[in-house]
Amino acid sequence: TTHSRHATIILNTRKRNEPLFRVRQGQLNLRRLSILHNCTGTDIWNGNAAVQIQPPFDTNDMPAVPSPPSIAPSAQLSHVEITSLSGRGVVAIDGGKVQVDDSYLHECAATGLYVGGPGSFASM
Repeated sequence: TTHSRHATIILNTRKRNEPLFRVRQGQLNLRRLSILHNCTGTDIWNGNAAVQIQPPFDTNDMPAVPSPPSIAPSAQLSHVEITSLSGRGVVAIDGGKVQVDDSYLHECAATGLYVGGPGSFASM
């Protein structure tokens, strides 16, 4: 990135469909990071992404609705550079929410940002 102070995080694993960050509830805040993601597997809906924002499933395989004090999964990315050599950069599904500011999602094997399912939201 063009920012003078940032950290780099690299995930290169043989684990199948393993995100670097998996947000099931609460909020993840990432600032001034370069992220490089690579894992085995091809499931870009269930984990093959650098950042996966998705509530857990209930016993009926439906997205669980959080009850207080838990909050729905969300992420805020600011001045973040993301590349996924094996899948997607950021996934917000089944009610996951993401805010992306001044960031660069590029050279992902699949989409840089994917949003899907009822209640999901992304803002760039």
